Amino acid sequence: MQKLINWLETSFQPKMNKINHNVWVVTLKDSMLQILPFILLGSIFCVGTVIESFITLPFSFWTPFGWTMGMISVLVAFLIPFNFCEKKRLRKQRIIAGCSGLILFFISITPEIVAEGEPGFGSSAFGAGGMFCAMLTGVIVCIVFNLFGKFSFFKEDSAIPDFVRQWFDALLPIGIIVFGGFLIVQVFNVNYICLFDYLFISP
Repeated sequence: MQKLINWLETSFQPKMNKINHNVWVVTLKDSMLQILPFILLGSIFCVGTVIESFITLPFSFWTPFGWTMGMISVLVAFLIPFNFCEKKRLRKQRIIAGCSGLILFFISITPEIVAEGEPGFGSSAFGAGGMFCAMLTGVIVCIVFNLFGKFSFFKEDSAIPDFVRQWFDALLPIGIIVFGGFLIVQVFNVNYICLFDYLFISP
């Protein structure tokens, strides 16, 4: 027993601490924690739908449920790139990275929305059904911005205003993300959600 305790303290714990402080692990962990208030609030609305079985209400609790729990994948798609840039000290790119994550996620779930035929925001891909897809697209955006986060078309002593330089410097990573997503999803017809269903859910 003492050998097991010594191994846990000297070998296992340091390795776990190293993994726990890895920027990718911390990014995913923080992003999941930040959406918890929406999940908890959505759970309250879900409980409220039970009342509808006994009382006729002029509204449905499923509507606010859809705007909280039903939107968690959208939030994750934004938060993962945003938090990653924050951790990597790429603070000027964090908003742009988050927006790029949203765009790539929307591109990726387009086949699912078309297949469901649900207008507006009624697709299950926005909720828990698109969580794995949101995480994947978020990580892809993180990788691209990590590669080009410090890239600039201009020299440090350039007379061009800072905000203009940021606009042009962001064109390359955004272009790679959008055009890459377009090629994979629209041209090569890769449906991420169906792929995840096949790999992890199908028996």
